[in-house]
Amino acid sequence: MPSFGIKSFVCVILLAMGSGGILQNSYNFHEHLNNIQTVQHDLSAPQATAQGTTEAEEKMEIEEQTLAGDKQQITHVCAKETSSSIKVANYQFPSVQERLQYYMGDWYNRSDWTVPDSDCKLLRKVNDYQKVLRDVMFHTTDFKESMSSHRKRTKAVYCRDTYDIINNALDEADSSNNHWIVSFGDRTHGIKGTLPIITKARRSALSFAPQPIVWLLNKERHYNDLESYHRDIVKKGKEVPRSEKLSKVFWRGSTTYNEKAGTSRLDYLAQWINYHDNHTDIAFSNSKVVQTNTNFKREYVKRQYVRKKQSLLEMNRYKYLLSIEGNDVATGLKWMLYSNYVVFMSRPTVATWAMEDLLVPFVHYIPLANDYSNLLEMVKWANEHDEACHEISQRATEFMEHLWLSKQAKRDTRYLQKALVKSYVNQFDDALSRCAPNTEKMANRSIIHLQKT
Repeated sequence: MPSFGIKSFVCVILLAMGSGGILQNSYNFHEHLNNIQTVQHDLSAPQATAQGTTEAEEKMEIEEQTLAGDKQQITHVCAKETSSSIKVANYQFPSVQERLQYYMGDWYNRSDWTVPDSDCKLLRKVNDYQKVLRDVMFHTTDFKESMSSHRKRTKAVYCRDTYDIINNALDEADSSNNHWIVSFGDRTHGIKGTLPIITKARRSALSFAPQPIVWLLNKERHYNDLESYHRDIVKKGKEVPRSEKLSKVFWRGSTTYNEKAGTSRLDYLAQWINYHDNHTDIAFSNSKVVQTNTNFKREYVKRQYVRKKQSLLEMNRYKYLLSIEGNDVATGLKWMLYSNYVVFMSRPTVATWAMEDLLVPFVHYIPLANDYSNLLEMVKWANEHDEACHEISQRATEFMEHLWLSKQAKRDTRYLQKALVKSYVNQFDDALSRCAPNTEKMANRSIIHLQKT
């Protein structure tokens, strides 16, 4: 086992607490990132232990113990903190260099990398780009062609965002023959860890899963509501003051779920939808009943679990918002964190450009058990610690200002996108080019489909 104590690491991430349970210590992102990488590095090799188990098995056991312990840790905080004199920990937002290291994941500083022979064989298989649903290797020109012609609109969006990022970082003529491996869509499970795959989302660093390279993809879907909230509500002075908000936790959304992760919004939230009390207003939106496997189930959900959708302005009446992951991350989390609400959620299991897995419980949000069973308990805690909740909301707002909305954030985003492109080309393009098929066979209309392993 590594010398770094995993239990101490988990306590840092979950609570960032000082003595006596009071959240009083300054929280340093750089230390947080190093801690994650230390644990990942020390647990990366599949070495046998004295008991005959492998490190991989121990990783799984640690992850399960960590997730199972969330509710116990949260309950411990609630039990110890009975006064309102809680000081929420400070948080140091990462520098651009720390973020570059974060987004590169397992592929940071890997200039000596070569393509494994087995993967090289896969990379030489050419398929029609219209049929690609998973990982693909593109020439830059293929992204440009796919923006308007891909048969799946969502895939065309990914192609457009990827091409724009590349084109803004490199001269179009120089980049036309560069090679890129991209995973489309919301998939976070089953991504090959032996290739430098670019993706929108990946599993949390705490999952010990492979950490592919994160780019800012499907940007409009994930950041339009944040921009709208900032422009139409905050800048126009329409935010309801916290003192006038309803002390309820509110949620509307779709019935999406992550099949590979075994997480279902319907399973988790059904316990609260018809719960008659003054603390919750949770339901599915009337137009968002999707991914249900039978007509009967779909109609039952519509009749029993659906209420009217509310606008960003209408939702501003509430003091607390629930965030719950769907196919991957919760799409609305970014605007929720920016707002003057307090966000309730379980620990993020998926991370994107917003670095969700580095948000800190009781600093940026109020944590819930993974099955959401302690929701009322945490609402009670929030009502009894209003000043702490105010600080948590402020920390979350500051996080999103640093990430996205401030002038410096926009400069940092442009810098990081260019740095990620150039890092990819410098480290991986030569190696990938040796595995590319004959360009004549590709005929400018084909890409390489990586078979799922």
